[in-house]
Amino acid sequence: MNRAAFDIRLRSLAGLALALGALGARANPTMEEEVMLLAAGAADVALFRATIKARANFNARDASGNNALVLAAQSDREEMLREVLTHKIDVDARGSVGLTALGIATAHNAPHEVERLLQAGADPDLADASGLTPLASALRLDHPYLAARLLAAGADPRLGDRDGVTPLHVTTQRGELDSAIAPSTGPIPTPWTAKGARP
Repeated sequence: MNRAAFDIRLRSLAGLALALGALGARANPTMEEEVMLLAAGAADVALFRATIKARANFNARDASGNNALVLAAQSDREEMLREVLTHKIDVDARGSVGLTALGIATAHNAPHEVERLLQAGADPDLADASGLTPLASALRLDHPYLAARLLAAGADPRLGDRDGVTPLHVTTQRGELDSAIAPSTGPIPTPWTAKGARP
């Protein structure tokens, strides 16, 4: 669906939901939730706020499995993320590809969004479907500020992905191991010891 068609669908759903609400009838919750999710994905704060008045469920998910927070993170608009975080929502919900909003914000190199999500209680160690944590993502994508912030929030540099590769492996392969990280983590496990067997 192109942007123009998306905007038309978004506005028509919003108008219908708000009109039903104005007539005293409660709109179908699925429709309210769909409008809210579309608004979050389009970073339309005004429309998102209108769905709040229609009592949409903030933890609802779209057909792909994304909640409003994941969609707001995907929109890459800090204002939308900030608005969604003002409501009771699962900050650690995973989206359609297994990423949390924190994982998405890290991949987008969005330090303000990462900070807001951490302050809201997002778990810095939740991995995506491949086992990649936000810290590993920050290091692989060369976002050192985000890596430092995630470490300060308690991210574990020894958590490995499906292949047993940890953030510590990534930094040592690049020769970038920070002396502040190494002493606190103990011995660096190899991919073989992390899995428990040698090749």
